[in-house]
Amino acid sequence: ENTNTTRKTTLQEPVSWDVHYQRLVEFRKLHGHTLVPKRSSSLGVWVDKQRQRKDRLNKERIRLLNEIGFCWTVPHEQAKCVAWWNRLRDVQQTLIRHQEQQEQSLDSQPLSFDALLTPSQLVWLRRQRVNYEESKLDQRQIDALNELHPGWWKTARERQWDLQYQELQKYKQKHGHCNVPAAYKNKKLANWVQTTRKKYRYTKYRQQTLSQYSKLTKEQIRLLDDIGFVCDARGFFQDFDYP
Repeated sequence: ENTNTTRKTTLQEPVSWDVHYQRLVEFRKLHGHTLVPKRSSSLGVWVDKQRQRKDRLNKERIRLLNEIGFCWTVPHEQAKCVAWWNRLRDVQQTLIRHQEQQEQSLDSQPLSFDALLTPSQLVWLRRQRVNYEESKLDQRQIDALNELHPGWWKTARERQWDLQYQELQKYKQKHGHCNVPAAYKNKKLANWVQTTRKKYRYTKYRQQTLSQYSKLTKEQIRLLDDIGFVCDARGFFQDFDYP
């Protein structure tokens, strides 16, 4: 009996999956990622086994691992994964810093999203847009970028368009229509409306000869239609259908 008791006390109980998972959660809180070195501890060994056994893990465990940004890539791709999150964190810190400066300076005009970032950060964001269009980003990366800015995937030109669209919405709320006069006090909005009318006609009816880069997107056309935008006060194009 004494021998059996000794054996029971010396043998270690196997650590459950849930315990290892909680240790990984704590590791991520401390380091910002889940790339535990394999030889550093039993947790590293466990993490490596999860990658190897991904096809045999149940859906719930895969979901839990994905929730904390588990990196399923092989070791030689881990550096790239860490670099991506470090780059995102760098952009986040830049935005937070500018936000704090903005709150301290009440008289300053708010800067656009693009004006807040460095040229290299803007290049990185453009690269993520390409990766997004080519389905190279996982859902956690997409969610993180959406938290960064709701229009992160748009070009600077498209974000500028959104700002003027918001001004047009304000104009309609005040005046009941979107027919901004050419001589309106807000010259920027007046010029934008005139230009947008030309782009609208070119995109929807091919009436204008403009460059490919001057076309409106289908989403922009929809937004303009939603607020009753008039591309031609004479109504010449109202009977045409947009393909």
